[in-house]
Amino acid sequence: MECYGIPERVMFDGKLPAGAKLLYGVIATGEAGEIVVTVSDESLAKLFKASRKTVAKWIKSLTAAP
Repeated sequence: MECYGIPERVMFDGKLPAGAKLLYGVIATGEAGEIVVTVSDESLAKLFKASRKTVAKWIKSLTAAP
């Protein structure tokens, strides 16, 4: 089962912040296309109405997850 393109292993990972899970879905959706899209922390922060520091923490938590 996937929810909004977020695999179960990510969606139900109790160690990941909720924002990181949503960020994963956004990144995964972008990667599904044939065009590579680069997005800045600032753009993601605006999208999620969060600080750049928070987005950076979410990215760090995703890259640290097994």
